[in-house]
Amino acid sequence: MRRESHMQKAGKRLMGMCVAAALAAAVPLQAQALEDRVERLERRLESSTLINMANDLERLKQENRELRGQVEELSREVRQLRERQQDHYLDLDERLQELARGAPAPAPPADTAIPVPDLDPAHDDDPDTAAVPVPDIEDETPTTPADTDARSEADRYQAAFQLITEGRFRRAGQAFEALLDDHPDGEFSANARYWLAETWYAEREFDRAGEEFERLLADHPDSNKAADAKLKLGFVRFEQERYDEARELLQATRNEHRGTTAASLAEQRLELMRERGL
Repeated sequence: MRRESHMQKAGKRLMGMCVAAALAAAVPLQAQALEDRVERLERRLESSTLINMANDLERLKQENRELRGQVEELSREVRQLRERQQDHYLDLDERLQELARGAPAPAPPADTAIPVPDLDPAHDDDPDTAAVPVPDIEDETPTTPADTDARSEADRYQAAFQLITEGRFRRAGQAFEALLDDHPDGEFSANARYWLAETWYAEREFDRAGEEFERLLADHPDSNKAADAKLKLGFVRFEQERYDEARELLQATRNEHRGTTAASLAEQRLELMRERGL
């Protein structure tokens, strides 16, 4: 009995040691399994984070491309606006220089002539100058009311035109409008209408400018300003982005008035439209 008891105790101790050994061996395995799970979770988390970061980066790149495109578009529009503005002022400056070269010396004596733009329809380029006799103040020769009216119209036209040469377009336009109100069928009505339209064009009031150029062409189709009016109406339609109408007017100016300054300027603008694909 004692021997069996001793053997049972030894067996129990041996079993306990086996269980302890098994448990001791299982702990590292469980720890390793837990560590593996944590590592897998970390990899998943890192992968998800990287994907999100990659998506965010791609989205930022797309937004940057869109912003760059908008900047390029705005730059193009600004460049075109500057080119249009430069074309306008170069054209106006060229016309004023031609007028200055063709005009006689200012401030003539009282018994000489006051220079005014020529209205002879034979001159189909920019207006030259002609002489309107002005009698001396002390001249005892009586004048008729018609002479007084003509002299008043000429003086007012010259004063309004002087405002244009000084760059005072708003004042010049008001002066030409008043002149046309008082002398709608006067000797200077065609040229006054043209320069009234030019003042609106200089102020970039293209709708008003177009109306005046159209009225000039309708009321004075044979005027020496018809070619210039058709040209500038084409410029107006260009500024209004009515390119088909602009092209038609510019081609008509070039074809119907060959050899004139207006025809040359029309061809230059047509070339610009071709370069821009308009």
